[in-house]
Amino acid sequence: NDKGEMVFSGKAPAAEYLQAIRNVFYRNLAERPTPGNRNLAVTLSDADYLPYTGHFYRYIASQGIWWTAARDQAAAMTYNGLRGYLTTITSQIENDFIWDKTKGVGWIGASDKDVEGVWKWVTGPEAGTQFWQGNGSGSPVNGMYNNWNTGEPNNTQKSWGEGENFAHINMNPSTLPRSWNDLPDRSD
Repeated sequence: NDKGEMVFSGKAPAAEYLQAIRNVFYRNLAERPTPGNRNLAVTLSDADYLPYTGHFYRYIASQGIWWTAARDQAAAMTYNGLRGYLTTITSQIENDFIWDKTKGVGWIGASDKDVEGVWKWVTGPEAGTQFWQGNGSGSPVNGMYNNWNTGEPNNTQKSWGEGENFAHINMNPSTLPRSWNDLPDRSD
């Protein structure tokens, strides 16, 4: 078994829970431990915390919501005094963590709406940072993380004339696992 669970319960200030989490120690007691790094993910009753990034994550299921509406709803939310935003994904560890928590399609805070093929994070602490240049045959900027599906982003024009300028995580079984795609935003 490669997963374990520890539960903290009761009423205490957030600082006490954070201190308790910081004091968690892992020791592998197997006769022949599997080598490699171990990751610790903290799940609160209403949000998930990834120590690797120092960020909290919350998945809000809202079938049929468009990117702009999802962005605005996220920005209107707060958690422990922190302002919400559509997630930015800057590593495979973060991408995997988010996928494990959502297991479904979800908008992420990337867009090339301002300049076609110039993919930037437009939400959160990375807002304004370009991470990808071009279409599906493009390349990462300065080696930044991306996880586009094969041939994506492709800016397929829709029947109403709009291109695909907003990023989301795929769940389609015909796509690469945990990959990204570009889609339009009809509410924009």
